[in-house]
Amino acid sequence: MSLPIAAVCGAVLRSGIFNATFAVEDFDQWSWSKEIAPWQWYIHGTGSTDQHLALSSHFENPADTSDAQGTRITIDGTSL
Repeated sequence: MSLPIAAVCGAVLRSGIFNATFAVEDFDQWSWSKEIAPWQWYIHGTGSTDQHLALSSHFENPADTSDAQGTRITIDGTSL
């Protein structure tokens, strides 16, 4: 049995790329009425955002040269 393969070309809807000036604090400004870039942040724990997210060039995808930095996400007992 073969499965059909489809490719979609066109505009990028959600890139996941963080430019060099984007900071973890920018996630705290996201809301449904004021979306920042294409990201949503809704894993809220009891701690501050920087306890759950980190942005750095050390976390970027080495296979994608368009990334200025990548994200590290920590999900623990406080983020459920």
